[in-house]
Amino acid sequence: MRKEGWARRRKELDLMRARGIDQYVPNDQLVEHLRFLERWWPRTVIAERIGMSPTFVHDHLEGRCVRVHRDHLAKVLAVTVPEDERVTDEDRFLGAQRMARGLIAKGFTSRVIAEHAGMSEESMRSLTSGTNRNWQGMKPWTYERFLRAAEKLDAASPGDYGVCTTAQKTNKTRSVQKHWAPLGCWELAEIHKPDAIPEWTGACGTEQGYQIHYREKHEFPDPELGTVRACGPCREAHREYRRRNPQAPPWEPHAAAVRELIADGLGDTDIAAELGINPRTVERIRKPRRKQ
Repeated sequence: MRKEGWARRRKELDLMRARGIDQYVPNDQLVEHLRFLERWWPRTVIAERIGMSPTFVHDHLEGRCVRVHRDHLAKVLAVTVPEDERVTDEDRFLGAQRMARGLIAKGFTSRVIAEHAGMSEESMRSLTSGTNRNWQGMKPWTYERFLRAAEKLDAASPGDYGVCTTAQKTNKTRSVQKHWAPLGCWELAEIHKPDAIPEWTGACGTEQGYQIHYREKHEFPDPELGTVRACGPCREAHREYRRRNPQAPPWEPHAAAVRELIADGLGDTDIAAELGINPRTVERIRKPRRKQ
């Protein structure tokens, strides 16, 4: 049965050659398109998206093949990169830097992160510090490896990888001083975007986030003011809120949370302690003054 199949296939190929049709063509166009895809995706992802084996992708990109089947060429050329997946090398570098700093803020050391990301400790240190000008960007396959390492480490504790308590405390203190957000504050799918912001409060970039910062007594370094009580996006949101509501009482942002706790039956002192505000503020919300 197999011999009959091969004989039929050979007969078809002979007939096509007789008509001047060659099933295999030079792979120049294929390689050019694979190079384009490689700007955005690692080779494993390219193979998955085009429905071919990683060996097929590797052999053509490395020059081990010079011809390709017409059907395979058409299949590859039909695949393109969606606009939302076109991440530049610079953006990938930014994402990797944020991930590394986020892991350090959790207590991990550069050595542990470097081992899992497949980098040298020196390269990891220069990545987190941002002082090495040789870092111009990061390729897709390196970023993919870094992302997998970050996901693995974020699900664990630094102590699980032999990081002593002293080193953890030192790295956390250093991160606070440098305003490095822990990895849990970031959405890994968005961390590479320049306009992404860490979610310190779960509501950063809003007036609610500003109030949470203030209530939790967070501190952030500022080159002009020294130390401020909220992150940049929350401070901007607060300024916008005050601009739009110049007559709003100072306690207005707390009103919803206070009324919710009042409905739960808590007293003024307990509510104030829960929200980190003055009991007098709770009293004003509970018994607003009547307008004359």
